[in-house]
Amino acid sequence: DVLPLVRSGRRVIMHVCDARWDIVMPKVKAAMERHENVNPGNLWIQGGTEWVKRNLPEYKCLAPCLPRRGWLISDPSLDLDAIAKRIDPRITPVWAPRWDEDLITAELIGRLRKRGIVTVVWTVNDAASAWAALGRGVDKIYTDRPSALLKEMIEFKIRR
Repeated sequence: DVLPLVRSGRRVIMHVCDARWDIVMPKVKAAMERHENVNPGNLWIQGGTEWVKRNLPEYKCLAPCLPRRGWLISDPSLDLDAIAKRIDPRITPVWAPRWDEDLITAELIGRLRKRGIVTVVWTVNDAASAWAALGRGVDKIYTDRPSALLKEMIEFKIRR
């Protein structure tokens, strides 16, 4: 459904949620090939990163998202350097984790930015979290309620 919306000057992120990559992604690839408007410059893919690297190497992938509470910050495999280094900006220029105020620090965002990686957090639906994320250097936020959140953010800022 999203492929007809892809066109020059507009970048579309297609999030593939089904983990059966070897079944689903060949169908997605075939659909992409039917739309001459789709190209690596205007379509990024989130999900199936390994499949995409093998079968559509010219396309950019968004990094896999981190679960909100599944990993502990004290886990040595998740120190800031490990998180920043495991994302390859040549393949994954955007990191799109769920907003987690404990994990996503200004230091982490700074390390990612130095490597040329844009950070987009989801799903932020309250003004305090939105300002916290942006204050730490997050580039963009996903929200379910853009108009209401913007209004709340303005009112939140005025009250402060």
